[in-house]
Amino acid sequence: MTVVSNTSPLLNLALIERLHLIDAQFGEVAVPTAVWNELTAGFDGRDRIEAFRDQGGIRVVSPEPTDLRIEFERELDRGEAAAIAYAVDVDADRVLIDEREGRATATRHDVRRPRESTS
Repeated sequence: MTVVSNTSPLLNLALIERLHLIDAQFGEVAVPTAVWNELTAGFDGRDRIEAFRDQGGIRVVSPEPTDLRIEFERELDRGEAAAIAYAVDVDADRVLIDEREGRATATRHDVRRPRESTS
């Protein structure tokens, strides 16, 4: 299963020391470089995020900017736009996004959120 994450779901779980829930549900999540930069920009949770990556929970990817990503950046923040565009590009099974506009954009491009059923 290919799962791509935006910053907030991972950072919020790191802050409450619950990143193990990502591992239990998905194993590994992919994050574009823009998301990784946001995750490690601050002090809070950074050590937990880096440890989770080192344990194989996060795979940092460096996708090339695409027209779709540039389009998304007109309405979404950089990390969110990168996560959704990458999810579309690789036909991800799921995308972890907590912002309403981001979820709507992902849904319009047929990227499912974790709670949605495939049946």
